[in-house]
Amino acid sequence: MSKQIKPLGNQPYQPKIINKKNPNAYGVLLHTRKSIEEFQINSDMKGHYTKEYQHHYWAANARLAVDGQVLDISIPLILFNYDQIVTGGDIKFDLVEVEKVSNSLQEAAIAKFKELQETKIYKYITEEIGIEDWQIIPLNTAHVHPGGQNQAFSGIDLRTDAKYPGVVYPLSKGEMIPSFSAIMAHIDGICRTVHSEYRLFNEAKNGDKIYAHGRCATIIRGFTPEPLPRVKQPEPIEQKMIDKIFNINPEQPKPKEQKEAVPRPHIFLKNLMGKEDGEEFLKELETVWLATEFDPDTTAIDKENIKTHTIVRQNYHGQRNLWQGDRQKNAEGNGKKDETVTLFDQKAAIVKWEIATWAELQGQTIKDIEDLYAMVELAELHLEQELEDEETELPSFTIMYDGVKYSVEEIEKIRVLLEEEEYLSFAKINQMSEYNIVAYYSQFYTKPGEK
Repeated sequence: MSKQIKPLGNQPYQPKIINKKNPNAYGVLLHTRKSIEEFQINSDMKGHYTKEYQHHYWAANARLAVDGQVLDISIPLILFNYDQIVTGGDIKFDLVEVEKVSNSLQEAAIAKFKELQETKIYKYITEEIGIEDWQIIPLNTAHVHPGGQNQAFSGIDLRTDAKYPGVVYPLSKGEMIPSFSAIMAHIDGICRTVHSEYRLFNEAKNGDKIYAHGRCATIIRGFTPEPLPRVKQPEPIEQKMIDKIFNINPEQPKPKEQKEAVPRPHIFLKNLMGKEDGEEFLKELETVWLATEFDPDTTAIDKENIKTHTIVRQNYHGQRNLWQGDRQKNAEGNGKKDETVTLFDQKAAIVKWEIATWAELQGQTIKDIEDLYAMVELAELHLEQELEDEETELPSFTIMYDGVKYSVEEIEKIRVLLEEEEYLSFAKINQMSEYNIVAYYSQFYTKPGEK
């Protein structure tokens, strides 16, 4: 499974995305829950999770580089979104469009940085820690995933195809550029950050995009929302004259429920760091950040940029031969005219078909391989249509593999158990969604209901 596709003929060198760990790179992200919730509200995605959606952002970055090591402390300045086609399982967007929107907001980011220079956290980093090297960095990223608090980036997010890179790899040029990427989730209907990673980007002379995955700490300031409007309670019903004679009290209307604003606690996340690593330094930094009055600008988040993708169901009639393991073309065309491939048939068959034919791919043309990826994409879109047709929320659907149904929650638990390098390698080779990959790997782990 570790073989890569070899270039055919005398093709020119195709630059690659290379992701490797670097324990000498340290990143600290200082963010706010208020801005993340504003992103959710401005995106018109209130309530429980239904679709993936995302934003990029400009950040102010303070850097200390000494003894061959780097410390980057980043603070988001302005969050923005752009045209994106969203489904329950993925997001489609154009990085060229993202860069265009980002560039148009550079002056706004500079203006926001001037505000930051008047805050406690800026003075603490500059005067107390002694870091005076500040830069304004574009194209940091965060997107919403299905699932709960324990998450990791999917194979699609970490795709190292230079032509179609995963969202974790947004940069194309530059040297020693800090890049933060995050996963958000709707927990009890409220969007919050649940996973965050830091990388250093460099472009090699041969065009390769090299990302050094460093240690990361993320401190997210909480807040207390504005009090909710008071609910007008029904007027009491007075006792009438004859009721008084008989000492009968009229039934009173039930009071209406008054919901109170729920405080949003601070969030502290680590990646590639031990529980006690940097404890004293991070605690001091956290104390100053929590006392700082500064939030990123979220006015560039526009719900009109988010488009929902829909599929015409009849396009999937009679395509069973495309998903079968033997890949034999049906002599009668595309199967029976009225046959509709079920969701579970497609999902399981894609897994088996990709594994069974991987060796065969080495002798195929680029067109054949692209067709394979297109079929996997069609299956994901079909999944979205099934969810819409059945009016079922994403967290309730299941995937069938080897006779066992796996819920999204179960899949998330299994995914956490996967060895990182093995999982990423399989994802990279097969270009499959996280759910397909986990469904395959789940046969090696605990089945639902077992301990």
